[in-house]
Amino acid sequence: MKNIGLIAPLWDWNVKYPFKTITCYPPLGLAYVASYLEKHGFAVSILDRSAVFAQSHFSMNALNIKTVEWIREFQLEIIGVSCCTGEHGDALKVAAMVNRAFPHIPVVFGGPHVSALAPLLLERYPIIDICVSGEGEISMLEICQSKKLEDIRGISFRKDGQIVNNPPRDVHKNIDDFAFPARHLLDMHFYTKRSTHLVPPLFIRGTDVISSRGCPYNCYFCASKVALGKGVRFQSVDLVIKELELLIDRYHIKALSFVDDMFATKKKRVKEICQKIINKGIHKELKWACQLKADIVDKELLQALKEAGCVLVEYGFESGSQKVLDRANKKAHVSFYYSAAELSRKAGILFQANIIAGLPGETVEDAQMTLSFVKKVKPDWLVLSRFKPLPGSIFYNELIDAGRLSVDIWERLFILEENPFNCSAMSDEQYARMLHHLHRHLFFIRSRKFIFNNFKCGIYHPRLIFYGVNRALNPKFKHLLYSIFR
Repeated sequence: MKNIGLIAPLWDWNVKYPFKTITCYPPLGLAYVASYLEKHGFAVSILDRSAVFAQSHFSMNALNIKTVEWIREFQLEIIGVSCCTGEHGDALKVAAMVNRAFPHIPVVFGGPHVSALAPLLLERYPIIDICVSGEGEISMLEICQSKKLEDIRGISFRKDGQIVNNPPRDVHKNIDDFAFPARHLLDMHFYTKRSTHLVPPLFIRGTDVISSRGCPYNCYFCASKVALGKGVRFQSVDLVIKELELLIDRYHIKALSFVDDMFATKKKRVKEICQKIINKGIHKELKWACQLKADIVDKELLQALKEAGCVLVEYGFESGSQKVLDRANKKAHVSFYYSAAELSRKAGILFQANIIAGLPGETVEDAQMTLSFVKKVKPDWLVLSRFKPLPGSIFYNELIDAGRLSVDIWERLFILEENPFNCSAMSDEQYARMLHHLHRHLFFIRSRKFIFNNFKCGIYHPRLIFYGVNRALNPKFKHLLYSIFR
């Protein structure tokens, strides 16, 4: 029986802004891989460097020492490292650390970033031994079983100085085979502590759940298909309910978030889940949230969600400009957004608006339309993200083909906080000014309940107060404040 270690790296921006690691989400992707390996007789341990970083008082030196000690303690024989684009920098640091201190241990990379760039990563970084593209459960199992690398679908590796790319692995249709994630290998006390991040703006104890894999849509800014494939695969309703009951009984959670790419792809299934939640009395135990697409929302669906204990729905509005939405292939009309907001409010469900600033082709006028839109719909919670061209997305490929990006832009994507890469139709000066304007205005379009709960969260985690103030202040004062609070 081999000892397998799985590592979730630190997000690259956490090194510069460590207070963002105060509230972490469990690495469920690795937990699913770990569960599948355990079912086949392997001993597995998981290290989440974001959690350890927060628990080590944001000391990189302490984090790295604990990582080496963990590898030595569990006598690991294979190490798997998950890698999203935003974790790229720390993932490479981990690989270098392993290569330097434990050169006999093979390092396997996987995740969305790797699925998009496997050959390039192997070419550039000899510290990586194997890359897994697509879902990792079966490929990682076959690697751990010492199957010939040439016979394992969905991986890339080196042989005789050459990079070998095996045929892709078909997606596994029955995802019930992967249930449940190995949460017993995680510090669930840390992940379930009270915060406003799980079901905003509620200050509550909970965790997240994945009930399906994949998305039926093809938004040009999204790269999920490179890892999860096309289409959607669903966990059976009975297993979804069983997992909720397990989380309540074992971890005493009071809230959860379904983090499926799109929870209501099948309305009939969602209504069945809601009915069984009610039948089991789970709606009396849990408040929960999910993500919906605005153009599929109707009164009946929202009523079913409300009765089953759903208190918040998340909408990927992205922009208030129809031109920008069409350019991003959102397949939605702004009018649907206004309707979804109104229906949610009438149903008594809070709603979160997700906005992306700086999408390709966006002008100052488009950004102003987005600001106007948000002011009109008055979301209960708002998430404003800067557009980043993720490897594997349509926009990433388009921008490279147009000569606007270098192929290695991802090496800097998540550390360009003060001078973000500009892919919009605005000048750099206009873009920077608009970002500050949006942050200053949009982050304070909140209800009194939002402010109250964030104040409570700030009592437990004072650095979060600085994070909100930091977003609203003039950039000239940010470095001074950060040096004081650090």
